Amino acid sequence: EDTVDRLAGLVPPERTLIVTAARLVPPIRALLPGFPPAGLVGEPCKRDTAPCIGLAALLVARRDPQATMAVMPSDHVIRPAERFRDAIRQAAALVDEAPERLVTFGIRPTYPAEGFGYIQQGAALATAAGDAPAHAVARFREKPPASVARDYLAAGNYLWNSGIFVWRAATIIAGLEERQPEMLARLRTIAAAWDGPDRDTVFAAIMIVCNGAIGLCILVGGLRHHILGFRAEGSNSALAVLATLAILTLVLPAYTTTTSGPTFSTAQMVFAGIASLVLYAVFVFVQTVRHRDYFLPADVAEHDVDLHAVPPSSGVAWAAFIVLMVALVAVVGLAKALAPTLESAVRTAGAPQAVVGVVSALIVLLPETWAAVRAAAGNRLQTSLNLALGSALASIGLTIPVVVVLSIALDRPLLLGLPPKEIALLALTLLVATLTLSAGRTTILQGAVHLVLFCTFLFLAAVP
Repeated sequence: EDTVDRLAGLVPPERTLIVTAARLVPPIRALLPGFPPAGLVGEPCKRDTAPCIGLAALLVARRDPQATMAVMPSDHVIRPAERFRDAIRQAAALVDEAPERLVTFGIRPTYPAEGFGYIQQGAALATAAGDAPAHAVARFREKPPASVARDYLAAGNYLWNSGIFVWRAATIIAGLEERQPEMLARLRTIAAAWDGPDRDTVFAAIMIVCNGAIGLCILVGGLRHHILGFRAEGSNSALAVLATLAILTLVLPAYTTTTSGPTFSTAQMVFAGIASLVLYAVFVFVQTVRHRDYFLPADVAEHDVDLHAVPPSSGVAWAAFIVLMVALVAVVGLAKALAPTLESAVRTAGAPQAVVGVVSALIVLLPETWAAVRAAAGNRLQTSLNLALGSALASIGLTIPVVVVLSIALDRPLLLGLPPKEIALLALTLLVATLTLSAGRTTILQGAVHLVLFCTFLFLAAVP
């Protein structure tokens, strides 16, 4: 509690991680009721300092690849707190001057302690960052016997190692890659699964479908057929459901006040999961039963029963459902199998971790996108929109309830609220989609606008 309070005015709670033993997570939540649940990382078993710092650095780098992070134990008594905050600011400035720096804090020893590690000071650094003296580190010394500790005290250029560090997350990750590559590889696996694919995957699916797939369909169809027609009543109803689900699950969590950070409380998560499932079920009912005519091609007369396929028997419907589930599992499994290769390629390219989620979503949505583009090329834009918007609705309507159940069952944090940049991009996407789908006719201009938005999404994913 003192350590978190010490950061007041320096680092907001939503940018703070507490890494502790899993058994201590419940009492810490009780002690800090306003702390973001996503900021608590529980280790199932003790693995000492390096894995703890490595996992925290990977989680920080996922949020901001250029982030500077401070590492501090929770068992220090430091007064006055404002002097400490000034020292952290100075350390961060030292890192800004030279991003490859690893800054450690030393404590002037008052007696020849045998239970502390020691830092031997090197040459003074010429820096304009702050007033406290800054030195290069000559070497680290582990806990010495009493006679050696007395020599260190007498020498005057040895400090106790406080265990407090400031560095770029990317720098310490690179150091672990060089010194402990096997450990880092295992930590990457944990970090990749920690927050779950929920928010980033759903957001990527919406961007890919609403901008990439729809834009490509309109452009390809427009180049061949000039003006494309579709039924606005069907497409608008799908977009209304999509907009509601997107705002409910990806935007509202960033603004609710029951919990800190971009999260829902348990009750809010349950409500969002039920609402998502109900809206998706109602949409499927409207599309397949109550108002099937809304989703027929625009040049087909309404209520023309000859255009409707004969309703399948229950056996055929269940068989189709099973085949669909098998296909979905196969596609998702393929994306998961490719994830390690994708992560390695992304790290080699120096791109953010979010790029992995974008590529994975592209792989999962490739079949629907290909089918939609083929339909648009055949002047069947309504079929293209049915495929594209249906896949986006499924991404939210089915994914959110599942991850909510898993989050509650496994007592894991669930990050849902998007950062401001992504919220702005989502709002622009929904606005443009509304304008595109309101008239019932499109040209290549609308396709070009959507594709520019899609390219913007891809560019900002790679260059945040």
